[in-house]
Amino acid sequence: MVVTIFCDVIKPHGGEVALGSLVDAAGLVGISEQAIRSAVNRLVTEGWLVSEAHGRRSIFRLSERGSLRAEVPLRRVYQCPDATWTGLWSILIAKNWNLDHDAYVQASMDLQWAGYGRICENVFIRPQMEGDNMLCCAGSILEKEVVCFVGTEKQCPMNGTIKEVVGRAWDLSTVADRYAAFKERYSRVLEWLSKAPSMRSAEAFALRLCMMHDLRRIRIMDPQLPSSLLPKGWKGVKALELARQIYQALLPLSEHYITEFMNGPNPSMPDAEKSFYERFGGLSSA
Repeated sequence: MVVTIFCDVIKPHGGEVALGSLVDAAGLVGISEQAIRSAVNRLVTEGWLVSEAHGRRSIFRLSERGSLRAEVPLRRVYQCPDATWTGLWSILIAKNWNLDHDAYVQASMDLQWAGYGRICENVFIRPQMEGDNMLCCAGSILEKEVVCFVGTEKQCPMNGTIKEVVGRAWDLSTVADRYAAFKERYSRVLEWLSKAPSMRSAEAFALRLCMMHDLRRIRIMDPQLPSSLLPKGWKGVKALELARQIYQALLPLSEHYITEFMNGPNPSMPDAEKSFYERFGGLSSA
């Protein structure tokens, strides 16, 4: 949940937050102070966060490396499937023989968060979309331990189907099941919101946080393949649209909570940066 708070809330609002605000925000969704402090300490140890003392308060922000590692998966959480596939594939060969096992496991996860699928121990693939300039390894230990290629499928006489490769590289059935569960759960939320219920800003913020935590965990698993490579009846597009509608409905009240009741180095958080409103293909500030 701490990662969700930093990516969805803190990053577009100045990037820094007081520990007390983190504790209060997590408390709104039923997470204890002890659990949040433990999670924050673990993320500092792992290099995701750094802290700075401001008087008696501790202020946290993503580290330079943490910000780089979060950039690609964060963008993928909110991006809409409107890019055109070039027909080309990005192919990465990791020099895993230069890395210890634990470091390589983490680096492999970074690639999977960037949409790559693993087809064997150290070979990763991803469809190359039009205008795709994502730096998949930025901030990762693989940054200098990977060789990148661009390739295309060739129609050889003994050629197998590319869908066999897709099935090996990504667990699409699990992703589909999670989208279905998300859609079932949050369709009821949107129906309730459509009745314009009375709601406090803290309640809107908590609901937004819960939804984004659930959505983020699915979106970083989803390779976001072009439609020609997806199974029939893929639920990802409709689930993302559902999330956009709920996010938009909760936006004014949840943003009010952030700017009025959370703080970083200053007594209040700044308004969201302009790029924040590009999420989900475009949000209204009204």
